[in-house]
Formats: sequence, structure tokens, C-alpha cells
Amino acid sequence: MLLLAGWSTLLWWGLLGDKVASGVQFFGASYVFNLAHAGLFGIEALLLGFVLRPRLAPTRHRLWLVAALLALAYSAWLEWQQGLVPGRTRSLADLLTNCLGVFGLPWALRAPRPSLGALALWLAACAAAGALATFSTL
Repeated sequence: MLLLAGWSTLLWWGLLGDKVASGVQFFGASYVFNLAHAGLFGIEALLLGFVLRPRLAPTRHRLWLVAALLALAYSAWLEWQQGLVPGRTRSLADLLTNCLGVFGLPWALRAPRPSLGALALWLAACAAAGALATFSTL
């Protein structure tokens, strides 16, 4: 629970703070920041799943669905709040990348021994979503 609270706070600070995305920019920085959304929120969904496991586990699929929906709701709230921060904007493409993270990472790691193919497919989808978020006006 403490790890989840710390991770959620880190996401809040990173997405709503004005210091993280500012400063020295390197070639491709906006793509790297957009690509990171999927992984960051995928980890949020995994941590939520582990916290909910003892309390809400009538079926394993329901557990991960609830965890993903909670992580997506947190993601949507943070994305909405970004529009209130000077110099930051709301982005539907970012939200779609977050959605890929919260549903995709638990899916890719669903088996007791996750397959490299599922993880590679998820990473390829994240790369495409990061590019969409970087170059679109959604």
C-alpha cells in the first residue's frame, strides 16, 4: 500500500509539476515523455492490482479489470488537472497512451511466466501510441 501511495504521488508530481518537463530538452524528448505514460500507468495498474488482491478476488480477471479502471480514472483526473497548470495542456492522445498502459501491461504480464511475444507486442503498441501523442493534435 505504501509503494502504491508513493508511486501515485510521484505520478501526480511528475504530471502536474512544472519542473519535470521543463529544463534542458534533448532531441526526441517529447516522444520519450509521451512514451513513458504507458509504462508509468501500467505500473500504477499493477500496484493497484496487488493492493486489491486480498480484498477483491472473486475472479482474477475482475481483480485486474477493477485495478485497470481505477488506474485509468486516476490517469484521466491527472490529465484533466494538467489543463489547469500554466504551460501544460490536456491531451486525449496522452489519455489513450495511459489506457494502453493500464490495460496492456497487466495483459502482457498475465501468465505465470509472461511471454516475450506479448511483452514485445505491448511495447510496439506503446511506441506507436507515444508517436501518436507526440505528433497529433488530439
